[in-house]
Order: sequence, then structure tokens, then C-alpha cells
Amino acid sequence: MKRFILIALSVALIAAFASCRRGLESSIWAMPVLEQAVGAIELPDGVYSGIGDGYLGDIHVEVAIQDNAIVGIQVISHSDSPPFANSVFAGLIPEIMARQITGVDLTSGATYTARGLVSGIENALVAAGENLAALRTGIRGQLSFAAGTYRAVAAGYYDDIVVEVVFDASSIVSIAVVEHGDTPMFANMAFGAMIPAMLAAQSYDVDTVSGATATSNALREAVREAMDQAAE
Repeated sequence: MKRFILIALSVALIAAFASCRRGLESSIWAMPVLEQAVGAIELPDGVYSGIGDGYLGDIHVEVAIQDNAIVGIQVISHSDSPPFANSVFAGLIPEIMARQITGVDLTSGATYTARGLVSGIENALVAAGENLAALRTGIRGQLSFAAGTYRAVAAGYYDDIVVEVVFDASSIVSIAVVEHGDTPMFANMAFGAMIPAMLAAQSYDVDTVSGATATSNALREAVREAMDQAAE
């Protein structure tokens, strides 16, 4: 009987791991690919080194720049679990290179590793003189908006999140969540951290809040939509 229980538990663990792997791989390759102009990075040709905080330790990366574009990203060392880390690297590195921005969706199931990879890339390029907001969004130069208040909606964890974003001619003035159906404790944690960060960065593309990923992503999507509406 004990042997039967052990066999059953082993089968269940294998099935759970396989399911987790399928979900992880699906989340990587389902990320949208947006067209990004060539020549977005304003740095001299060269290889730049940076370090980000992974789940179990530092993630050391090297980023190659040629003709104002990211042409290579190599993970030199890391301490995170190889099955998850390698899946993250295999998904996010081509995505970042294709879009020429670091503002990509972090991989569900390995968020710390994904964040460490992106932070390492950003740290390498920002230390060399690249603008962080431009690196994350691809938007350079003076922002230009049709001044006014714009309302946008995105799907949260339980229900839609509705935002109102106020713009003047060149900046985001304020961001307010006017309606949502997500759990207040987690939603307020996301809104309280991300809205000030968005205003400081003048961008929707700021770090999500761990434990409130769906709400965080919905807030980012809604503010992005409002920026698109207001952009001239």
C-alpha cells in the first residue's frame, strides 16, 4: 500500500511539473511582438556589462550594441534554477532584441528571474549613458499630447480597471483609477506603488507589483491606451 501511495505521489508531482512547464512556455511565447524602429539605442558600438537581482543571486549580462541597436544579449552567469531561468532567457532575450526596448511582459512563474534579466540589461545600458525611460518605451525626445482628460479601460483580475489620465501639452499630469473590481488590498498596493512611479517616469512602463500581477498589468495597459489616445 505504501509503495502504491509513493508511486501515485510521484506521478502527481511529474504531472504538476509538466503542467507548470507548459504554462511557463506558453506565457513566454504568447507575448506580443511590436514593431520597433531600428536605431533606437543612443550608445556607441560596444559590449556593455550589467548585473540584476535574480531569485537566488545576481544575473550578470553583457549587451552588444551596433549601429544604435541591441544586436546581442548574453547571460554570463546566474544562480537561478536552470529549467526556469533558461526558459525565461530563451523567451525574453529574443523579445527584447526584436522590440529594441526592455519594456516587455515579465514571464509568469519566474518573475524574479525575468526582472533580474531585464534589470541587468537596463543597468548595463543606463550606466553607459542610455536614457531609462526611452530604453523601456522606445519614446525619445519631448513628449507631445493633446491636453485633456482621457479615459481608458483594461481587464483586471476580476473585472475591468477604468482610469482617467490628465495630460498637458508635454506631460502626464495625473492618473486616477476611477473604477475597478479587484481585491482592494492587492489593487491598492499596485496602484499606490505604480501610479507615482508612472508619473515620475512619464511612462506607463514601470515595474509591476508582486502578488498583484494581473491588476498591475491592467493598470499599465489602461495608462498606455490613454497615452495612445492623447498622443499627437
